[in-house]
Amino acid sequence: MSSRAAGPAGESGKSEQSGAGQAHPASAGVVVIGGGVIGCSIAWYLTELGWSDIVLLERRSLGCGTTWHSQGLVGLVRPDPAMTRLALRTNEALPELEARTGLSTGFRRPGTLVCASSEARRRALDGLAKRQAALGIGIHAIDVDEVHERWPLLETSDLAGAFFMPDEGQTNPLDTVLAYAKAAKIGGATVLEDTAVTGVVIRDGRVAGVEYGVGESARVIACERVVLAGGIWSREFAARSGIALPVLPVEQSYFVTEPVPGIVPGLPILRDYHEDILVREDGGRLTVGATHERERPWAVDGVPAGFCFDELPSDPETLEPMLEKIVQRIPILADVGLRATLTGPECVSADARYLLGEHPSIAGYFVATGMSGVGVGSSGGIGHAMAQWIVTGRRPDGLASLDVARFTAADAELGTLLERVSAAAGSVFDIDAAALPTTA
Repeated sequence: MSSRAAGPAGESGKSEQSGAGQAHPASAGVVVIGGGVIGCSIAWYLTELGWSDIVLLERRSLGCGTTWHSQGLVGLVRPDPAMTRLALRTNEALPELEARTGLSTGFRRPGTLVCASSEARRRALDGLAKRQAALGIGIHAIDVDEVHERWPLLETSDLAGAFFMPDEGQTNPLDTVLAYAKAAKIGGATVLEDTAVTGVVIRDGRVAGVEYGVGESARVIACERVVLAGGIWSREFAARSGIALPVLPVEQSYFVTEPVPGIVPGLPILRDYHEDILVREDGGRLTVGATHERERPWAVDGVPAGFCFDELPSDPETLEPMLEKIVQRIPILADVGLRATLTGPECVSADARYLLGEHPSIAGYFVATGMSGVGVGSSGGIGHAMAQWIVTGRRPDGLASLDVARFTAADAELGTLLERVSAAAGSVFDIDAAALPTTA
């Protein structure tokens, strides 16, 4: 089905010139708002389904919101089977993306070594291995000798067990978003940066267009479908159309070490779910992050207008426990300096699960937000699922638990939302929650 048939009435060939000299179409089949990894993936997959009149609008630069700050992990274990399936799809999509565009995304699959530092966690991981096998994920127990072989620098004397997941991977977030954007453009989509959307035109309860620019430069792109993939801006932008989304930005931190003596290139990703530690090797250095029982919301009253690749002030009270945990697991880091400490915002939903699909209050208004820090790792699956949803007008099977319609406006009330988001932010990697049954 072509997008010309599905798009709004009018002459789709007409366009206007922006101040930057780029052509801004007067109409489109779908307008995607937000040029992060999710928006660019959706645009690409729409072109894969034959819809060429796709317009993606980015307020500043591609990836400048939360994508650039991601650790780029393509993890497969999620607290919801639907999220796991989207991550599995991404594992397939990234090699295809490189072949399609000729651009390297930095994607590789070093696998993941999972430490169980308590007997309870070892039993939980053993149960997880059995559950994940049904979803197509390999995870198997390994002995201490194999742990040392795969990660020679680890302290293992306290381990109750360890497991290995060979299929988990990592990618470079900015390279990946640029590859998605190029693939979308190859498919016929128009990708426009430095184009801030000011609102969505609603007529008779459905989308009729997208407004951008101000004053004499204000313009409208006529369309009947819009996708809000605005990340940390999603809540305040959706409110302009009377939509209450239960998402907020929260602060998340990680640090990058100086080169580590004796490190082996290509080390597996390291996870310790008991201590909430996450480590990956990159160019002889280690990138170290940790989740926390509670995360701190940020920019509750609105994201600063000029935000673009901005870092947030790092909190020593957050970083010091992280450093203590990782030095216990990798003792050599006690003598290795830090190259950088990065704190940035992530968009987290009230239950740490994605908000996907057509919002029930406005026909044609689709949402893809609330990625809770793992959007890069599920970007291919989300893009594919959202494109199918938009083209067919039906929710793909198995995504009910991620449907934006599961929430009401009451769930987005700020007082309730602050509490729920703060608690939910650290639960994305909860292996106990990964026992949830598959939802239709």
